[in-house]
Amino acid sequence: MWVATMGEKTIKTTNLPDAENVVVSKQYIGGSLFKSQNGTIWTPSQFQDLAFKLRKAEFIESGTTTF
Repeated sequence: MWVATMGEKTIKTTNLPDAENVVVSKQYIGGSLFKSQNGTIWTPSQFQDLAFKLRKAEFIESGTTTF
């Protein structure tokens, strides 16, 4: 996970053509990212969003399992 900041270049976009020139220009989903230094006081960040890469697993239903 990392933070994407509006107006800055993206990272980890090697699979996109022209990846070095991709700039974050809009929010993926509306809302604010809230950050805290101590877990008590939360501050909204209007120009940052949480960025992540989601991977999924595929499981085979038939077969045997060995431990």
